[in-house]
Order: sequence, then structure tokens, then C-alpha cells
Amino acid sequence: MKEDRSMLRSFAPALAILPALGLAAIVIVLSSGAVHTEGTNSGTPGFTSFDAPGAGSAASLLQGTSAFSINDSGEIAGFETDSSGVHHGFLRAAEGAFTEFDATGAGTALSQGTQAFGIDAAGDITGPWIDANYVYHGYVREASGTITEFDAAGIGTGRNQGTFPVSINTSGDITGFYSDTTGVLHGFMRVAGGAITTIDATGAGTGNKQGTRALSVNASGDVAGFYTDSTGAYHGFVRASGGTITTFNAPPSGAVKSVGTLPFSIDAGGDITGFFYDSADAMHGFVRAADGTFTEFDVTGAGTTAFQGTFPISINTSGDIVGFYLDAKTVFHGFKRMADGTVTSFDVAGAGTGMGTGGGYGALEGSGGFSINDAGAITGSYLDSNSVVHGFVSSATQATVAVTPASSTITSAQALMVTIAVSGASGSPTPTGSVTLASGSYTSAATNLTSGNATVNIPAGSLATGTDTLTASYSGDSNYGTASGTASVIVTAAATPTFAVSGAALSISPGATTGNTSTITVTPSGGFTGSVALTAAVASSPSGAQDPPTLSFGTTTPVSITNTTAGAATLTVSSTAATSSALALPLRPGGNWHILAGAELACLLLFGIPARRRYWRTLAGMLALFTLVTGGMLACGGGNSKTTGGGNAGTTAGAYTLTVTATSGSTTATGTVNLTVQ
Repeated sequence: MKEDRSMLRSFAPALAILPALGLAAIVIVLSSGAVHTEGTNSGTPGFTSFDAPGAGSAASLLQGTSAFSINDSGEIAGFETDSSGVHHGFLRAAEGAFTEFDATGAGTALSQGTQAFGIDAAGDITGPWIDANYVYHGYVREASGTITEFDAAGIGTGRNQGTFPVSINTSGDITGFYSDTTGVLHGFMRVAGGAITTIDATGAGTGNKQGTRALSVNASGDVAGFYTDSTGAYHGFVRASGGTITTFNAPPSGAVKSVGTLPFSIDAGGDITGFFYDSADAMHGFVRAADGTFTEFDVTGAGTTAFQGTFPISINTSGDIVGFYLDAKTVFHGFKRMADGTVTSFDVAGAGTGMGTGGGYGALEGSGGFSINDAGAITGSYLDSNSVVHGFVSSATQATVAVTPASSTITSAQALMVTIAVSGASGSPTPTGSVTLASGSYTSAATNLTSGNATVNIPAGSLATGTDTLTASYSGDSNYGTASGTASVIVTAAATPTFAVSGAALSISPGATTGNTSTITVTPSGGFTGSVALTAAVASSPSGAQDPPTLSFGTTTPVSITNTTAGAATLTVSSTAATSSALALPLRPGGNWHILAGAELACLLLFGIPARRRYWRTLAGMLALFTLVTGGMLACGGGNSKTTGGGNAGTTAGAYTLTVTATSGSTTATGTVNLTVQ
């Protein structure tokens, strides 16, 4: 690879992006740059080839149409090389119409003219133009057609020196590199307003053809590229939008040892793709995650010697990568690597399948993907059997994504099941891959499709109240590009989970042991579930009531509420019956009849007995009279009734109000039960 690196250093700055030959030579010879690409493979319905008007077609001279970048609208930027070897920029509309353009001052001799490498979402295009002295200058062509030319400060003005823009982001910021008067390379960032900032990676060499090359800028303004140190070795770097530069190398402890790292593209999330050399000078692909984790990969069939291997060129917002690989015969083939690691290769119809006979660059044949957009379309170029260059765009089938929520209206306390169906046109393959569902701050995990379908359960409380738009994003697969679908659901604020408590009125006799229960009902609302404890107390009773009733729920509390069905408990009311020793005995009519009867009996005993026996009988009669009289007086001491001492009158009759309290955590409810004691 020492010879290869020497060749690379001998190239002009614009030709020094790729340190390899092959289709990379298209990128080198035609000044290819870092491009934002998205692709497809031979499993798709196919590719559409195209040639720009005026493109040359001479064999073995690498004339023709080079397509480098495609935006989400399907617009493609690139350039044609005419029959004289002069470059002209072009814009190809999604429907196929071409607009060619040239920067003012662009040279008209062999290898001079205007090149285009990057296009943003608005249709703005950037690239370099080469003047009559083979000095490179930058430009940006607005979608309206207005071209603004620019140069970085301090550029060299010698042959093959100057400014080389490569990539443009959605904000119109441009990154690339320039060569100074001593031939040292420096990266740069040009913001949409025109200000240019130089980028030099720590450790970059300061000799001729050494230094920093910035190749890709994402929507956040992060820049990726590589630098050459003082020994000629290549190292990767990423520059955060704030200016902090982090350098890196593919891990030497990986499956294949790295001896040189060349990043080419960075996505919106900060993931970077590119390739690295091994000790045999073969190339291997890598993905560096935003957290610094490396994943190495190779396309099946890639060669393993110098000028062979896997060349990733671009990564899109989904993490899909496109590029090309060179097989053991140094023939080019396109590939796409999905974010999940699945790699598929493709060849465009008409591409050459062997090494040509022209020698050098004129012997190159095959296909390569240079740009992939977020809609799933790939653009790139292929070399036919005469090494003439042609552009292509994949005609990837667009999948349809249907989003069906189980209900169109829910409360914030309810979960929602959503069915997602991804389908292609009639007769097309069933889509595979995965989907994610998002709305507001909620984003589901990726869910794999099964027979084109997936189900996502959104937990309760995940969606905001109001009308929510559910967006299902499909990852795409080898047959389909990324796609999305939407549906709406109305979310209302859920009622506070709570419950109510009520009970049946009750009428009892004092001391009753049957018919002395009331059914207490706990009714949930607002989605309440849980355990509810019950207590009861006498809230009001008759004035001066004695022996009030006692209340108990026994084992029927707590009440368990598991759904919308009400729960119940039994309230038992215990009362006190009156005892017999406490009965009041009313006097019979006649008042003190026993006193009168006693007197009559005494008189009878005293006067109705013969005289000779009168003494003893008189004494006995007087004793009986005394007993009856004193007993009657004692009985009359209570008025008109007689009560024995130590009795109980029982629970006082009348109306009582019972309060039932239900508690579950911090939630409390009360109800009343009307009790009548007869």
C-alpha cells in the first residue's frame, strides 16, 4: 500500500479523497467527495439509468455521467464529462428533467469545468469548479439557479491547489477542504451566511499533501473526515458543532487490524461510516456509533488484497449505509447495509463485469452506490464494459404504512393498542424490517414486522391530552425504502379514580339477632381499583338514649375492587334488650286493698273468737295486722307502680343515623345508614 499512498499524495487535493483505485478511482479521477446516500439492491424492482445531455461516451476515458447525491425529494446532483473531458454540473429532477450549469470562470479544457457533489433538501448544490490554471474554487448554487462562488482564506493558487467543497446540510452549511500555498490541506466549514472557519485536526501533518480533509456535515453541524499525519498515515476525526475535535482510529484489536482509518459520512445522530486498511492493504467497512463504539463489516465476495475490499460511502438518518466493494477481480459492485447489519449487494443492468482492456482507469467496470436519501432511493454511477460512466437511481418500491388504533378516543388513564400494517404494491414482496411508533414525547421501541404487521401497546399516560398524531416509521428493507404512516387519536383527561359508599336502611327491635344487618356497597369510578377498608359509627341518636347500638363489619372488610364492578360488605348492628327484673308493676284498681283486708281479718280474729281463747288469738291477730299494714305501706312508697332494683331498660327506641367511612390510601368516602330501633 506504500505505492498506493504515494499515488494518493501525488493527486491534486480534489483527487485525494479516496486512497484507493477501482470505482474509488471514479471518485478520485472525477473528484468524487463525501456524499449522503441511500440505496437499494437487486431485490428491488430495479434501477433507472440515465445520461446527462452532452455527456461523452468515448471508451476508456471515464467520460459520461457521474451522479453523487440525492435529496429526499428525489433531486440528484452530479456532473457530466463531455467528449472533450470538460466537466459540467447538473441537477436531475425527480421526474428526470436535467438542468446543466457552469460556474462563471470555469475552465473549458480537459479536466477543467464544474463538478457537483452535494445537494440539500431545498435543492441547493455545492462542489468545486476548476479554472483555466487548474486551481479549484468553491460555489453554492441556490435552487433558484443563482451561483455564489467562494474561496477559503489562505488558499494556494498553484496548479491543483484551492478550495474543494464536498457536503452541504439542510441548513445550507458547507464543509470540505482546501490546499494552502505550501500544499498542506485544511478542512473548513462555511455557514449559510458565508463565514468560513478552518478545521485542523490535532496531529495533522504539515507537509505537502498532508493535513485535514473534512468530508461530511450533518444537520446539527457536526463534521466528519480524516487527516494525514507526518508519516502519511490516515486517522479519523469528528468535529462537534461547538468546535471540539475528537480523533479516532478503527480498533487494532478488532477482527482485522487497522493501519489507516478514513471516515466518509456522518448521520444526524452522530454515527459515522467509512473504511480502514488492513496490513495487506485491503479495505474494510466500519460504523462508529456516536458513543465511540466500532462495528466492522465486509460485504460477502469482497476481495482481500490491495485495491480490493469494502468501501462504505454514506450513511443516512436511519443508519443505512451504501457504497461499493471490489471483488477478487477488482470489479465493482454496489451494496447496502441496513442499520440492523444486514448487507445486500447489487449490480445495475449494463454495468461491466470484468476488467476492461483499456488499461489503468480505462479498465474499470462495475457499479457503486454513492447516495441514499431518507425515502429509500439510491443514486450512484456504473461503468460499462467500455469504462463509460452512467448515472442511475433506484426505483425502489415505496411501501405503504397503515396505522390503526384500537380506539379513536381514550382517556389518559387508558392504554392503547395500535396495529401497524406495512405493504407493497400488488404482487410485490411482503415488507420485512421494523417499525417504531411516536407521538409527542412518546417513542416506542422498534418492533419487528411479522408478515408485514406489528402491534404496539402504548402505556396509559404516555399520550398528551387533546388530539394526538401517531406516526409509524418503517425502517425499510432490501426491497423497500423507509416510509411512514399516521393516524389520530383523541385523548381526554381521565376522571380521578375514586369510589362512593352507600348502605340500606335498617329497622330492628332491641336485642334482635336476625334482620339486623345492612349491605354496604362500594362503587368505583374513574378507573379506581384497590382495597377499601370500612368503619362505621353512630352519628346521631335519640335524646338521652341508653345502651346505643354497636357496629361491626366482621371479616367483610376490606372490600377488594378489581374492575368496574361494585364491591359489598355486611354491617352488623347489635342492640340491647330490656331485662325482666326491671319491669314496672302497676297497682290494680282499689288502691290499698290489702290494708283493709288485713284490718277486717284482725277484727274477725279479735271479736269472732270465744273469750276463753281470746288472749292468744288476740295476740296472733295483732301480729298479722302489723305485718299486712307495714307491707302495704312499703309497697305504696313508690307511687302507682312497683320496680325491683338492679334491672336494664335496653337500647332506647327511636331513630339513629350511622356513618360508614371507606378508606383506600389517601382516598376517603362516607355514606349513611338510617337505623330505627322499635
